[in-house]
Amino acid sequence: MDSFRYAFRRELILLYVAIFAGRWVMAFSQDGLFIIPRGILRTLITFPIYVLGLALVVGGAVGVFHHIISDLT
Repeated sequence: MDSFRYAFRRELILLYVAIFAGRWVMAFSQDGLFIIPRGILRTLITFPIYVLGLALVVGGAVGVFHHIISDLT
């Protein structure tokens, strides 16, 4: 039961939300921008959005790992 309480602490939930939002932004940048025709213009517009999502995912994951490791030591 303590592990569930630990996993659902407020600080960790915010990082989980960042990871989820990053995954959503990455998926949206690939599939959601269908109004822009294929080609170099679409690549130039979707690439920064995809990198933003990737930064959210990596930042959230690193934050979770840092939080867990800092509590272990």
